[in-house]
Amino acid sequence: MTQWLVRAAGAMAVPLIAGVALTGCSSAPSVLSTSDGGLIVVSGQQADAHPEALAKGRLEWGTGECLNVTVPDTGGILVVFPYGTVLSADGVVGLPNGTVLRVGDEVGLGGGFYSPERTSGWERVPEACITSEIFVASGEVSD
Repeated sequence: MTQWLVRAAGAMAVPLIAGVALTGCSSAPSVLSTSDGGLIVVSGQQADAHPEALAKGRLEWGTGECLNVTVPDTGGILVVFPYGTVLSADGVVGLPNGTVLRVGDEVGLGGGFYSPERTSGWERVPEACITSEIFVASGEVSD
């Protein structure tokens, strides 16, 4: 399967909504870790917006040992998983809808792209994990 990023029509307006939801929220994102130091970032509150972008690629540990979706020619993009996501000690990610994801899986994640801005609460996320673009996953997963 070819790995790539898809931006749905109108997705450029979505980062504004996602950015407001992330930067204006009173609940900061949390960082969960595996037993060997792998990290995932989880939204601190349930999202009201439902962005329509798609990130297709392979889940891999990126810089800072944070879980990224990696796409050829673009590198890794930090994923912020939806509120209620859990992480097992051995690195299995459980989404709130029951979907299970593992490092190395080829995925198509629904959500939205936005530019990172270090705001109050984001100091919990290691600086090394922040990529030039961040994907805020909605919990929708495609084949």
